[in-house]
Amino acid sequence: MRATPSLLVALPLLAGCDLLWPPSTEDTGAITWTGLVIDGPYTGENGVFSGGSFEVVDPDGALLTEGEEPWADDPGAWRIRVPPDTPVAIHLAAEGMLGAVWRSTTPASDAIWFTGALFAYDEGEWMPFFEQFDGEGTEVGTLGPDRCWFWGAPDDPSAWAGATITLTDGAGRVADPLLFGVDDEGLLVPATTGPLVHVLAFGLTPGDVRLQATVGDRAFDETWPARGAEVITAWFLALSEVD
Repeated sequence: MRATPSLLVALPLLAGCDLLWPPSTEDTGAITWTGLVIDGPYTGENGVFSGGSFEVVDPDGALLTEGEEPWADDPGAWRIRVPPDTPVAIHLAAEGMLGAVWRSTTPASDAIWFTGALFAYDEGEWMPFFEQFDGEGTEVGTLGPDRCWFWGAPDDPSAWAGATITLTDGAGRVADPLLFGVDDEGLLVPATTGPLVHVLAFGLTPGDVRLQATVGDRAFDETWPARGAEVITAWFLALSEVD
């Protein structure tokens, strides 16, 4: 069974909001998805992702469409036209940013994603976060064209307590991810049997990177078509009942 990350929770657009999308979208069978892309996990003080590339591909990596920033006075606000109810991956890249790849399913109709649901990583701000894991039995290494990294974050950490995790990179190599919870002071601690907050892995080979997890009778299974120099951003992960 397969559970798609519930990362881009979307709000359907109400009639009368026609400035948010081009005319005649319904004539093409496409829907319009709109929202703000920011420069890291939501803090309330984020900058925006602007001026880069925003590519939407199918699960095999074939390009479906490219996003646009149509409003000059609203940088970081992106618009894409995509087929409805379709599994996709989203690649974000820009100068000064660490690239990011996401997985989701497009909405059934024109919609807006929540601010914070889609982001890349400001390199100056987020490299120190990733580099802190170097030397603790892990070699972070360089995020270059022949490597990608993985950052997973369950939507409900308690539901993932004690999860059995398997992470396989694009070369078919099974990685040994770092599993973290958070203590009462907000510090990262190794997750053993408690809530699972973060899953991190470095030095992965790009390609189809697959995360599998089981907790009792619930499971998760998803694949990201990662490119080199990308952070696989596997956030808002939700378990599903096993069929």
